[in-house]
Amino acid sequence: MTGQISTYFEKVNGQNLSADFKDLILRLFSFDGNKRYTIEEIKSHPWMKYDSYDKEAARATLLA
Repeated sequence: MTGQISTYFEKVNGQNLSADFKDLILRLFSFDGNKRYTIEEIKSHPWMKYDSYDKEAARATLLA
């Protein structure tokens, strides 16, 4: 990867993903282990704390 993060998300049709989600994904798969999130950092990440997330709606969408 050459650091062109926005180009990557355009190519994989991820333009509508939130900035928080993109940050989480990039940190989870960071090549540099020192930059990778720990379990505690993942749990406290803003994207993981969204109150508006509807688990059942997401499940129904995936099963449709």
